Amino acid sequence: MKDERIWNLIGRQLAGEAADEELAEIDQWLRAQPEHPRLHASIREFWQNRQKTTGSDASRVWQSLTQQINAETPEASKVSLPEKPRLAWFFKVAATVTVLLLAGWLLWQYGTQTLLNLTATVQENTRGNQSEIILPDGSRVWLNAESKLTYYPNFGAGSRTVYLSGEAFFEVEKNPDIPFIIHLGAHRIQVLGTSFNVKSYEDEETVETSVITGKVMFVKKAEHAGKNDSVYYITPNLKLALFKDSGQVETMRVDSREDMAWTQGKLVFKNESWDQIARILERTYDTAITFEDPALKNCRLTATFQKKTLEEVLELIAMTQDFSYEIHPRVLIKGKGCVDAKANQ
Repeated sequence: MKDERIWNLIGRQLAGEAADEELAEIDQWLRAQPEHPRLHASIREFWQNRQKTTGSDASRVWQSLTQQINAETPEASKVSLPEKPRLAWFFKVAATVTVLLLAGWLLWQYGTQTLLNLTATVQENTRGNQSEIILPDGSRVWLNAESKLTYYPNFGAGSRTVYLSGEAFFEVEKNPDIPFIIHLGAHRIQVLGTSFNVKSYEDEETVETSVITGKVMFVKKAEHAGKNDSVYYITPNLKLALFKDSGQVETMRVDSREDMAWTQGKLVFKNESWDQIARILERTYDTAITFEDPALKNCRLTATFQKKTLEEVLELIAMTQDFSYEIHPRVLIKGKGCVDAKANQ
């Protein structure tokens, strides 16, 4: 799909004029590349801020916008728009022109990734590393290993939006006027002020969130254009899991403190498969883990470790379970495999 068409479609969407088939094209574009939902959200936020303009401000904002675009546009590409637009015309037409000229031209000039890098603040942790982030509004984020948090310069000024890939624990400052929004690919979480854990790794089957204090609104993106998004409310000691393949959503009672235990150097496994445990150990200790028998991945363990080295964790597991291990330098788990419980259901 050419850039000019997608900007026109997004403009029609913002103006409330997009047909169902056009919404379907936008949805297809959003799923095509991981940066597209972030870019779409930024354009939507820009437009929503413009849309707050009323009455006598419309002409001034429109003139300022066209001057801003033309100041950065080659002479042959400059635009000519009415200096005193009618308010209804402003809201109906501005979305398409704003998206087409501002987003389209900037992306043509700089390229998508360059533009995102010019405006975004990105905190990214590699394997074996964790970090604590204080956002401009005072909210605190503990970012786990192999995770990335992105936000833009307008954070805190009219919007509080971040983009997460991986796992993070949030303590959000209360602000009833500006919701705190976390984008997880096509889905999102919205809160006013609370503490909660979010887990959204690309290589895992589920997106999960559990609440320590307050209330979280989880919004599941509709699978088809024209359908409404699904909304779920999560309260303390409740966990929501969205299964990516099926789209199924499950909620369960948990001790939410266990989900944020990683922020305190703890590893808590409750009836977890060796496959999932291996992924966590790989991220935490920056190592590779393989299995002598693939059926070992189905075996399940329950254990808690606090501030232990990888060797200590493996040794304690080996002492209590019928497994052994070797490190040279990657970890090799040895032992008898287990039956896949899911395959027998």
